[in-house]
Amino acid sequence: MYALVLPDLGDAAVPHPYTYLVPPPLAGAVVVGGRVTVPLGMRQVTGYVLGLSETGEAPPAKLKPVIAVRSSAPAFTAEQAALAQWLAEEYLCPISEALRPCLVDPGGLSPRRRWVCAEGRAVLTLLPDPTMQAVLDDIRAHPETDSPRIAARFGAAGVAALEALRRDGFIRPAGGKRATARAVSAVLRALPPDALRRVADELPPRAAKQAALLRWAADHLPGDVADPQFVPLTAPEVARRAGVGPAVARACVEKGWLRQERAAVRRNPWEGVYGRKATPPALTPEQARAVAAISAAARGRESRSFLLFGVTGSGKTEVFLHAIEATLALGRQAIVLVPEISLTAQAMELYHGRFPGKVAVLHSHLSSGERFDEWARIAAGEAQVVLGARSAIFAPCPDPGLIVIDEEHESSYKQESSPRYHAREVALRRGALRGAPVVLASATPSLETMRAAELGRHTLLRLPARIEARPLPTVKLVDLRRMTSGARVLSAPLRQAIAARLAAGQQTILFLNRRGFAPVLLCGGCGHKVPCPNCAVTVTYHKEARAVRCHHCDYTAQPPDVCPVCRHVLNAFRGVGTEQLEEEVRKLWPAARVGRLDRDTTTKKGAHRA
Repeated sequence: MYALVLPDLGDAAVPHPYTYLVPPPLAGAVVVGGRVTVPLGMRQVTGYVLGLSETGEAPPAKLKPVIAVRSSAPAFTAEQAALAQWLAEEYLCPISEALRPCLVDPGGLSPRRRWVCAEGRAVLTLLPDPTMQAVLDDIRAHPETDSPRIAARFGAAGVAALEALRRDGFIRPAGGKRATARAVSAVLRALPPDALRRVADELPPRAAKQAALLRWAADHLPGDVADPQFVPLTAPEVARRAGVGPAVARACVEKGWLRQERAAVRRNPWEGVYGRKATPPALTPEQARAVAAISAAARGRESRSFLLFGVTGSGKTEVFLHAIEATLALGRQAIVLVPEISLTAQAMELYHGRFPGKVAVLHSHLSSGERFDEWARIAAGEAQVVLGARSAIFAPCPDPGLIVIDEEHESSYKQESSPRYHAREVALRRGALRGAPVVLASATPSLETMRAAELGRHTLLRLPARIEARPLPTVKLVDLRRMTSGARVLSAPLRQAIAARLAAGQQTILFLNRRGFAPVLLCGGCGHKVPCPNCAVTVTYHKEARAVRCHHCDYTAQPPDVCPVCRHVLNAFRGVGTEQLEEEVRKLWPAARVGRLDRDTTTKKGAHRA
């Protein structure tokens, strides 16, 4: 038997896998996705098995054997391995990078190690090597920059300087350890509730805090991890909830009244999310026909693709939900992609309410632990519906039976760093590999998708009317050249409309596709525009952070006080950003509650949901 093995060389990109001979004693232990030890040159390295075959390209005498099998669960499935190999060929990237999205811990096989400056090192004003100094300054300005970016900016000398900085302790890899299922020491009752209360009543006055803790434990702590009410609480957490110090909880454990037991804890990204348990509405004839066509393809394991083309409000989501129900009834799983993480938070409530306990979520704002636990639930088949942004297309579903790409025309489905894939195309390929229908949904399909439907490559399903014949919203165009005075940003008709909504106790949403306070900071004297030193664009002024930023390369600096050309004071702006819009709205309506939602206000975890 022969094994196709991809060596894990850390920061070095591996362009292709190598073929090794599988010795008979290891034949049953070597599996696709498993980790093995193989010889490579003069050393032994760990590698991932991409495939197994009975025949090899080279005679057995010329092949090196697999040395050992690492005792760990497979890192990916055979389907994911096939998908990664197609990805490498289709998007012209090393197989090691193509495999990265298929791993629960992408850092385990990634040439894109990210770097930050090491804590505690004295910051030298000048290093002996100018390239080292330049690379260190770049990492200081752009924390968590990756090796390929350094290579692109500084070439081979930059890569060598990176290694020298790491060796000398000036920088260190960003990120932590591989996420694993974590166990905690949970506190449980060692005695029945009545016995704990008797002990509390018999304690002397000087042990009043221990008595208070025991009474709280009698009412709130279970005695067994199998108890339906079991919530794993550590000793400090138990003490905090009982209103005493951690030492009191430890004393109660030492005296045998309470006990500690190791318990696995699932890190739950659904914390605080409550599903909307709405009764499913009756389907229109057009919706019913669409559901029937998609469900028939799922039952027949047909790798068909559908374009669900319907105006806004025509009920496309309800078609998804009914098709997912039919797919789950077959014992298969469904993957639903939405274009933005902000939409994931909204969709979580809908899908969680319709499929309680069966939904997993995958997106880049999860912690490593949450991602690990959701990944494990999907791989075990516990989560039957996977909801997320573009990377969720690589979820380890045992038997995916339906893939939905909502708002398929959105450019956010394109990955901008290697592997530079389009999630829509990956979905179509995965559907072909597993015999799963793929639904592309949009009110405004992309030109290439619409053309493919016209040519018969996608089955076109139309939803031409809105539910209950609801009217489309009124749209009014305003000529801003005739905007009256009194406000810098908002036109008079818009101000009147907002005021009317506020008077009626209603809400208003204002859209603006510019972050920051102003896209251009310029000199009022000579007209010089402050440029980004790395890109051929001007920097954006962020008033709240008192900084200028390039939204292309993330260059950040303090705004200059005077013009570098004529020394005139820099105090002029051109253009409007979300910060400036927020400032004007607050001035016009100081009593209104105003919230700004953009990339600058949603960097923290949970900010989208808040």
